[in-house]
Amino acid sequence: MFSKVGSVLVIGGGIAGIQASLDLADSGYFVYLIEKASFIGGKTAQLDKTYPLNDCSFCIRSDKHMECISHTNIKILTLSEVKDIKGSSGDFEATIIQHPRYVDIDKCTNCGLCAERCPEEVNDEFNEGLGKRKVIYLEFPEAAPNSYVIDRKNCLHFTEAGCNICKEACMEKAIDFDQKEQNISLNVGSIIFAAGFDSIIPPYYDYDKLPNVITSMEFERIHSLNGPYGGHLVRPSDRKEPSNIAWLQCIGSRDIYHNYCSSVCCMYAIKQAILARRSNKMLNATIFFMDMRVCGKDHERYYNHAKNEDNIRFVRSKVHNVFPVSGTDDLLIRYADEQGNIYEEIFNMVVLSLGLEPSHDAVRLAGNLGITLDKNNFVETSSFTPVNTSIPGIYVCGAFNAPKDISESITEASAAACASSLNAVSKVALPEPFEVTEQKPVPAGLIIGGGVTGMVSGLCLADQGYKVYLVEKTNKLGGHALKLRKTFKGEDVKSYIKELIDKVENHPLIDVCLNSEVKHTDGYAGNFSTRIAISSSTETKNIKHGVTIISTGADFLRTSEYLYGKNSRVLIWFHTDKILSEEPNTIEKANTWVFILCVGSREPERPYCSKICCSSALRNAMELKKLNPDMEIYVLYRDMRTYGLIEDLYTEARDKGIVFIRYKLDGKPEVEEDQDGKLMVRVKDNLLGEDLIIQPDFVTLQTAIVPGNNENLAKLFKLPVDQDGFLKEAHKKFKPVEFTAKGIYFAGLVHSPKPIDEAISQAQAAAAKAVTVLSREYISTNTEVASIDLKLCVACLTCARICPAGALIINGMGKPYIEPQKCFGCGICAVECPVKAISLEHFNNDLILTECEAFL
Repeated sequence: MFSKVGSVLVIGGGIAGIQASLDLADSGYFVYLIEKASFIGGKTAQLDKTYPLNDCSFCIRSDKHMECISHTNIKILTLSEVKDIKGSSGDFEATIIQHPRYVDIDKCTNCGLCAERCPEEVNDEFNEGLGKRKVIYLEFPEAAPNSYVIDRKNCLHFTEAGCNICKEACMEKAIDFDQKEQNISLNVGSIIFAAGFDSIIPPYYDYDKLPNVITSMEFERIHSLNGPYGGHLVRPSDRKEPSNIAWLQCIGSRDIYHNYCSSVCCMYAIKQAILARRSNKMLNATIFFMDMRVCGKDHERYYNHAKNEDNIRFVRSKVHNVFPVSGTDDLLIRYADEQGNIYEEIFNMVVLSLGLEPSHDAVRLAGNLGITLDKNNFVETSSFTPVNTSIPGIYVCGAFNAPKDISESITEASAAACASSLNAVSKVALPEPFEVTEQKPVPAGLIIGGGVTGMVSGLCLADQGYKVYLVEKTNKLGGHALKLRKTFKGEDVKSYIKELIDKVENHPLIDVCLNSEVKHTDGYAGNFSTRIAISSSTETKNIKHGVTIISTGADFLRTSEYLYGKNSRVLIWFHTDKILSEEPNTIEKANTWVFILCVGSREPERPYCSKICCSSALRNAMELKKLNPDMEIYVLYRDMRTYGLIEDLYTEARDKGIVFIRYKLDGKPEVEEDQDGKLMVRVKDNLLGEDLIIQPDFVTLQTAIVPGNNENLAKLFKLPVDQDGFLKEAHKKFKPVEFTAKGIYFAGLVHSPKPIDEAISQAQAAAAKAVTVLSREYISTNTEVASIDLKLCVACLTCARICPAGALIINGMGKPYIEPQKCFGCGICAVECPVKAISLEHFNNDLILTECEAFL
């Protein structure tokens, strides 16, 4: 009864599953969203705030939840599990088991009388067991679907007692104890695994015995306003405010049981420590860590602010035990610093920063389907097809792919939507909003930048039948990726790029414009007009297109540090790649090689991590060691940021005898040369407290990724640039490839430094967003747009300066005009206008004041 041929099945209703569903649905595909819980939202629903902006988690995710619930192209099946999947790409048959809710969603008004009357209480799983809930319950006030559910396992109705109190209390007759388990058969064209993760709770630290040793998610619930303590930061044992809290990092990660890094723990611990300090300025917050892995966009700046402004204390040490303090509920921690000195400290509360592991249910299902998993049970994917599983037509996104945060999960979700849509061949009608104008979108996309990201985006659009104009300012495609040899997994980048370029150049729907630059652009989502100049001629080319994707990449720092440019044996990272490819004799003759990390990154001038340096250095160091096992290799680093599954490479490098020496920002290595031109590297060893002198044959500098010339492009398209010079997204967590301006997207290094697999995911995500515009039969303009009363306007241009959508233009009379297709009705211009010349349609002053009077 549910089936639509060519639909897409999304397994998992967390934030990744929701995003994938919305992108597909907005592109015209019908989606079945399967969620085993009684609500959608997953783990993000339990979060209090999100980093790095400390936004209210509910405020920024609730719109997506409601949009998903109300979308006519999405069928949500909560309390459901996938029993079996048969078939092949384009024609899968999935069997779903849907468990009864015992409450009719359509009748339930969420009045709460049933729970109020229910006599039975059990531990509240949503609040991590820190509070109680009734057997008929709503997981949390904003749950979607916003309907109560009955816990059959603990309900007295299903025992000899035969309780019916809730049913008798319900005035809407929504309680239905006769609901049965259903077997539902669905025919779908493709499948997306967005099954999320489970937290790793280790058997040590006496977590189950010491009430004030809590998990990171328990802290989220304690600090949340809708949590068990109403947002009051108290410890569980006695409900007293703690004055001294410790966070222990890498709990369940980077150990003998789970070798990988969980990627998110450092950032969420910093966030929690900041929130704790802001709740109580007198509170002492200490984070014990091994390496501070804050690799994402603005994460390093967030870390620096925590240290310098919020006075969070960071101690580089791995804590192995927590002890009770006799006669109190306090906790004692014994730890060693970098020099081996032993210390003891007492804390009121200890927070375990738990690692992530793949959802156990998803692992079982993937195993039954024959999907290839890695040794840690994450889905095994290629860096070049980061959301494709080993089975055609089945895709993966989020933490089941590898440990990652919300923004990367959302990016991958959109990427999976893009990939899966090629298999879901049937579309359905798109819902149309209340509108005043309609216009057909131009079925073409403009891609600016011909590197890997631009080519992938272009192919994604072209493979779905849209014309693509790919503009590249140089004389060839490939960008900086042409300098790369291998990914951190050891995959051959050069052969991939060669194949990618061949596909692009021979695709009938892709028009490649080399030696070309954008000179002017105008228009709005669905109807842009752009003029490009070709450097080899005086001609210009005018392009009509419905969407724009910016993928102009970035550059590498041309440093003058460490004798680079003065001594030919001091190399930039890609020079080392070239030696590995072309000069085996050079490697055989070398006795010692030094890699220096964070050259130009994580410094006051560039307070961000370049993200690829650690993995690139380790991959090259491992290859050097393989070609010359007797070579001594030293890696000089500040924090070894081998996040996620890259940790395996770090472990392997240490096993091979590669030596790692940590340095501090105020004690950077020194590179000198003697009279014969031989190199000497001096670095302070923090363990020994003494300077070490290394005499290498070569020094490789892992230099920073720096933004390209984004200012001109930003001015042309009226786009924001962040304080580091990269383009700025609409929202760091939930709109990572979008701008506030509709119809314009971006991906790759122009967004921030990242490895090739993440750049490809962003390219696919940007293409998925673009298709939501191109796939519409008509682009509709909502009625909630601003308008200007020119009789009142004094042409001060305040509105033009502050409009985040770039919807205000100046006409020939010198007066501002609002393009309705660009305006998204935020109302900022109406608020800022000093003469009140601007009003928002349906929200003007007279209407609002009349409504206020009616309420009063």
